[in-house]
Amino acid sequence: MRLTSIIPLAFGLPTAIAGPCKPSFSSQSTDALVVTSTQATVPGVTSTETASTTVPETIETSKTDVSLTLTSTESGTTTLTTSLDTTETTTLVPTTTTSEEPAVTTFNIIAEGGPADGIVIGQKENYYNLQFSHNSAWEPVALILEQGTGYLRRADPWNPNFPLICIRWGSGTAPNPGWFVDCSASDTNFGPPIKCDLKTGGELSCSIPAGHCRHYTIPPRDNDAWDCQADTGVFRNFYTEEDTDDDGVTFYRPWMGFEGYEGQGDYNPLESVTFRWRSAD
Repeated sequence: MRLTSIIPLAFGLPTAIAGPCKPSFSSQSTDALVVTSTQATVPGVTSTETASTTVPETIETSKTDVSLTLTSTESGTTTLTTSLDTTETTTLVPTTTTSEEPAVTTFNIIAEGGPADGIVIGQKENYYNLQFSHNSAWEPVALILEQGTGYLRRADPWNPNFPLICIRWGSGTAPNPGWFVDCSASDTNFGPPIKCDLKTGGELSCSIPAGHCRHYTIPPRDNDAWDCQADTGVFRNFYTEEDTDDDGVTFYRPWMGFEGYEGQGDYNPLESVTFRWRSAD
């Protein structure tokens, strides 16, 4: 926008004075880039990753250039010419974009390490406990984390009466590692449900109270009964034990226990492994 005014001055100035005077000002404000990344691992049925980015806010204020020119003519009239150049204000409004990874509702467990390395945990028909096997008779099992408790649970239970995954503590009089069995919240006589978290990067982290079971076959308790109880400590480490089914097909039973239980087991030595998860949605 340009504004020009002509103002006659009768000062009788004898000579022409030509001198531009251009005071100007400008200011600029820029906010720094802000990147916020939030990751939440919820001990329930979801695992969500959210990232939020704010674009810099830039505001340029009005900028005005003022020019003053004095000129005199032969008639002795002096003219003051004022010229204003105005720059319109430009404002960039900050914008925020948010991206969210889809929530994980069902997942598979994969063994990492040992002879079961790379195998997806599954089940064979009429073998409802979870196991690892290369054999095609074992179908991958989809799992979820029960909302509110974080218990490991089948998404589609083979037996609706036993939807949870528990540990069957081993026999003895001290904390003993145990293997995975199907169970219900009201039927945990041989061990508790497994509680898990889906860690960023794909690792499955689980825990159960340590414990053991005793089998009474001698007086005064010779009724072939089991007495299982929790002990001090928490089992967090995963193991597999090699076994064969009635058809001679090899499979690997998942176990949990303290660190250092390698070599123990029911029929064969335990192998230390890591359990990883992948989405089955």
